[in-house]
Amino acid sequence: MKLTGDLFLPPGNRQFPGVISMLGVASAPFESKASLLASHGFATLNLKYFDFTNYVFHLNMEVFENVVKFLMNHKAVSVDQGISVVGLCKGGQLALSMVDCLRGIRSVIALNAPILTAHNSHQYGDKIWPAFSTHPFDLRRINKYGACVTRTSFPFVSEVDEKIRSQVLYQFYKRHNVPCMYIAGLSDSNVPSEHYCNFAEKLLK
Repeated sequence: MKLTGDLFLPPGNRQFPGVISMLGVASAPFESKASLLASHGFATLNLKYFDFTNYVFHLNMEVFENVVKFLMNHKAVSVDQGISVVGLCKGGQLALSMVDCLRGIRSVIALNAPILTAHNSHQYGDKIWPAFSTHPFDLRRINKYGACVTRTSFPFVSEVDEKIRSQVLYQFYKRHNVPCMYIAGLSDSNVPSEHYCNFAEKLLK
């Protein structure tokens, strides 16, 4: 699996806080968020990780670790406190996974994101988070805009057997030095965000 992205830098000859921005299951790059963050003084990498023509059902988080290292080693990025990650939907899910297993993450904002593996298994070194869902992921759900309507395919955490939950749930809540903000949109047609938000709040307490 190879990742590509576009790095947006604020004007000025100095170092800036580093941010990785990831959107959800969409084939278009959508660079507006990254460019907006750059206009406010953040060196922002708009990471392109999803491709409908080459869908990856097993994600190696070491690939994302290389992205963090790339940004931390960039001359325009200040790494005193690490890299922040902003992710929407699948991007937010990956952001929470990064908090669980990667070093160098300063903070995370996850918007409308699953807090468990859902349809993809994740791996970092010898640790594996198996894929889990109540219904199989169906690429035929992709609409004409290149987005998926999959709300009913995501499992409710409270309904997951406790033993399985311990295997598929990201342990971002145990990284007490990494602030996490979870934002839920109640009109989300793809992810039961309000459920994940409430469960994440209980975990963070």
